[in-house]
Amino acid sequence: MSLALLPVLLILMLALIVLNPFFNRGGLFFVQQRMGRDCKPFKAFKFRTMTAAKRPQ
Repeated sequence: MSLALLPVLLILMLALIVLNPFFNRGGLFFVQQRMGRDCKPFKAFKFRTMTAAKRPQ
């Protein structure tokens, strides 16, 4: 199943790479320090796709 979905995910990632600069400021990836097994830190890489929420007036 995962091999069947791989081409779909690759197309989605390419679309994010192309469209992200139009919708978000900053770099394409967001790097976050997280704690893993045995409390060893690791870096989690994510696509920067979130936007700031607008406050109600």
